[in-house]
Amino acid sequence: ALDWAATDSDPGTTLYFDLAWAPDGGSRWLPIGTQTGSTARDWNTTLAPGGTQGLIRVTASDAFETASATSFGFFVLQDSEPRVTILSPMDGAAFLQFQEGALRVAAFDPEDGMLDGPGIAWTSLPATPLGVGASRVRLLKPGAHTIQVEAIDSAGHIVTREVDIVVLADSDRDGLSDSDEALMG
Repeated sequence: ALDWAATDSDPGTTLYFDLAWAPDGGSRWLPIGTQTGSTARDWNTTLAPGGTQGLIRVTASDAFETASATSFGFFVLQDSEPRVTILSPMDGAAFLQFQEGALRVAAFDPEDGMLDGPGIAWTSLPATPLGVGASRVRLLKPGAHTIQVEAIDSAGHIVTREVDIVVLADSDRDGLSDSDEALMG
C-alpha cells in the first residue's frame, strides 16, 4: 500500500492525486492511479514492470495549481513473469479431423509488453511441436490432445498453460464424425 500526506493553503479545497511509478530512476513514468481523492492506495505490483531504480511520484492538484513529490532513494521491484491466457481452443473443445484448429494466446509481460514469435511455443503433449507465435492454425490427428503453450520473456521467466481437446475422426471428410455416422446407421 502507498500512503502520503498533503494539504492545501485554501481551507475546504479538495485535492486530487495522480500516482506514477518509474522503474528506471525517473526516465519513464507509468501511471499507478489517477484523480484519486484519497491519500492512500493499494498497488498491485505484479502488473508493474520491475526495476532496480524505482521511484514513486505523487502529483497533487486542486484544479488550479499542481505540485509533485518524488520518493527519496531508489527501491527494487522484482521483474515479473508473463501473464498468459489461452484464447483458443477452449478447454474441452471438440474438433473434426481435417478441421483447422486455431491456437491463440494472449501473453503479456510487464517489462516486454505483448509476447509473440519465438517467445511463444505450442506443443501437443507429450512432445509434438505445433509451432511458434501468438496465433497458429494446425490440423491435428484424431484422439485426445493436451495442448500446451509456453511463454518466455527476455528475463527467462517461463509460464505454461494447457487445455485438453478432442479431435474426432472424419475419414470421409463430410463434416460428420465417424462415430456420429455409426450411430445414425
